[in-house]
Amino acid sequence: MRGKLVVVGGHSRGVGKTSIMNIILRAMPEMDWHAVKISSHRHSARPGPIATGSPELLRLPDNEFAFGLAGLKSMLEDGRNLLVESNRIVSHLDPDVLIFVVDPLNPDWKATSVLCLKRADALVFSNDGSLALSLPAFRLLAWDRPPLGFAGWLRERLLKLSTPPVRGANATCPAPPCLGQCGEYQRTQSGGAERRECVPVHPAQPGVEEAGR
Repeated sequence: MRGKLVVVGGHSRGVGKTSIMNIILRAMPEMDWHAVKISSHRHSARPGPIATGSPELLRLPDNEFAFGLAGLKSMLEDGRNLLVESNRIVSHLDPDVLIFVVDPLNPDWKATSVLCLKRADALVFSNDGSLALSLPAFRLLAWDRPPLGFAGWLRERLLKLSTPPVRGANATCPAPPCLGQCGEYQRTQSGGAERRECVPVHPAQPGVEEAGR
């Protein structure tokens, strides 16, 4: 079985992405995470083994990103669960869950954060403020404590994604952004990026719309 990929992104440095990584590692040790922080620049974070609760720092210059990406894909196919801090990875891999960290008081927005925000499944605010988006939102009140309800939401989300697809007219596709009804879903390769797509396996029935993209 393919491993799960959870991505933590954010609009700038220092907004709390690594704190959320550490919170997830401590809150869900049963996932046996392989945590990776991808950065194209020098960073003040101290690399450390996963056992310490600190993500491993994998600094990838632009000309080495493809090599590192291939390694991550291989780990997923081997069934390893990955927790990755990165924005640009969403252009190459389709996360099972994407968490976007926002500091409303920080005006700096990376170019890579735009796509990341568009594909986010939930927001975590590390300071006062909000965004006009209809997404689950959590408030980070302390750097070392999970936002209220966050760990439960993530655990439930991953559990739903682990449920095998069910054939039949009433099967609900667990792969966002599909919110319709279909028979099952599959992962496909499109332009080098892995995508999830609905694959209807039943004819349309009265009162049931076929799922489409």
